[in-house]
Amino acid sequence: LRHNDNPPVQKGKSKSAEDLVDRQLPELLFHMEELRLLVRKYSQVLQRYYVQYLAGYDAVSLHHGMQSLSVCPEDESIILSSLYNVIASLSVKQVEDNEVFDFRALRLDWFRLQAYTSVGKASLNLAEHKELASLIDTIGFHTKMVDYLDELLVETSDLSIFCFYSKMFEDQFHMCLEFPAQNRYIIAFPLICNHFQNCTHELCPEERHHIRERSLSVVNIFLEEMSKEAKNIITTICDEQCTLSDKLLPKHCAG
Repeated sequence: LRHNDNPPVQKGKSKSAEDLVDRQLPELLFHMEELRLLVRKYSQVLQRYYVQYLAGYDAVSLHHGMQSLSVCPEDESIILSSLYNVIASLSVKQVEDNEVFDFRALRLDWFRLQAYTSVGKASLNLAEHKELASLIDTIGFHTKMVDYLDELLVETSDLSIFCFYSKMFEDQFHMCLEFPAQNRYIIAFPLICNHFQNCTHELCPEERHHIRERSLSVVNIFLEEMSKEAKNIITTICDEQCTLSDKLLPKHCAG
């Protein structure tokens, strides 16, 4: 997107604008939206899985990793014990009772542990225990799958960048509209307009109104174009059916 209008200059054969056009992009966008919807719809299933994973595997692995440490200062030991106790106490019943999870403190403790073990002459050097570091980092990700799912979706599949490249966004929409094989995926474009709100930031609240208005204007344009195209297709089909029906009238029978 950023280099579409001004592609980087390369030695030898330069790329034309047509080389950057992907006719299958609407299909990719549609399936991304479909996956996002499924993740939200079955969020409790994901929570159940990762809660069991944290308590049944991660906690056991962390306990073994802690026992294998030859040296562990008091501060680091307190943090590791806290991490273990938090994930070992999890149960599926908490998910079934719709308990609100919050593992931000656990992830902050992981940052503190990294800070303690990264200073010079630290008794416990995390670089010498890569498996333990990798395990705790993985635990941090697993906790996000329980209490930070919406934010993870934004981090991994946010398409709000189209808000700032509206011309190219509209060009892709019209290309999809004109390409019969991709017509079925065109609903992805109005759905992506919902991502525009992710552009906003709490430090710039005045932008919210402007971005919301832009989102509404773009989605209205898309829906209007889609309705016009649907009307044209239905009109063409009706005309064809009328023509076929007219040919069945008695006046067209062989005398």
